[in-house]
Amino acid sequence: MALPDYLVARVQRPPPADSCIVSGSTPVVAFGNARTAAVATLGLNPSRVEFLDRAGNELPEPRRRLETLRSLAITGLLDAPEAAVAQVIAGCDAYFQRNPTGVVPPPRGAPGAPGGLLRRRHCLPPRPRPVVYRPHLG
Repeated sequence: MALPDYLVARVQRPPPADSCIVSGSTPVVAFGNARTAAVATLGLNPSRVEFLDRAGNELPEPRRRLETLRSLAITGLLDAPEAAVAQVIAGCDAYFQRNPTGVVPPPRGAPGAPGGLLRRRHCLPPRPRPVVYRPHLG
């Protein structure tokens, strides 16, 4: 099955120049398969703990849920082979099946509940961080 063009474009789009991206990480187009999901939640960004351990080292295969440039054996995604792009998307699709440590089941009666799991820390952050707006005075 061919990958949707919009997903391929998203995976291959370079990050903004001034963004704080985990080195070697890949774009997270969705947590789980967005093309077949019955319910979705909106998040701002994946946490660095999706790619790094507490010491800042890339997670090894048994603990990794998402692909990295190292796991794909490539140096970048801009001109990545279709197979690498497909693997990034497949990794996002299988997010909840891959190393489901720390997951809790979705609320009873939620549409699509049998097929999805939510991680507690993504549902209720322990300490919300305040958003500080500092206007650029130039």
